[in-house]
Amino acid sequence: MWVWAATILGVLLLIAFDFFTVSRTPHEVGIGEAARWSIFYIALAVIFGIGVFYFMGSQSGTEFFTAYLVEKSLSVDNLFVFAIILAQFAVPSILQQRVLLIGIVLALIFRAIFIAIGAAALSAFAFTFVLFGALLIWTGIQLARHHNEDPKPADNFMVKVIRRKYAFTDEYHGTAMFIREAGKRVATPMLLVIIAIGSTDL
Repeated sequence: MWVWAATILGVLLLIAFDFFTVSRTPHEVGIGEAARWSIFYIALAVIFGIGVFYFMGSQSGTEFFTAYLVEKSLSVDNLFVFAIILAQFAVPSILQQRVLLIGIVLALIFRAIFIAIGAAALSAFAFTFVLFGALLIWTGIQLARHHNEDPKPADNFMVKVIRRKYAFTDEYHGTAMFIREAGKRVATPMLLVIIAIGSTDL
């Protein structure tokens, strides 16, 4: 249990560090800076994996590195999706780092919620496996049908809901997601793109 607590605490500290220091001042991230941060986080993952080997045994360590490599390879696909979303929402380059950070944190929260719900459903109802299997088949069919199409974040269900709920400005206002305009509280495109990033994998 303490391992899970330490892991969650470590992740939260890293997110807080990134949020309050690295991306606090909006700036355009160059290739050099991006490469350094990538190396840093890959090194952290390797160190963590070694810790898993040491504290939990070779089987758990192998499982961690296997899962990490699979997730890392799948994340390459997400890079292209994120690039398309950032382009379609015309996110200024100096705001892209903050958008990605908040969007990915939101995606982690969504995933945690769905994993918890799924785990509870699986433990309570055996036939949930069948439902999840059917969902995977349906998802695969949809991907096959639209494999030549670029993702359309404007068609995202959550984006549509947010569009209906709030009035939006046409321009970005720094990192603000809401501003007051003509005495009314309105949302900025920053809110939409963060929702699109956060929900793109759901």
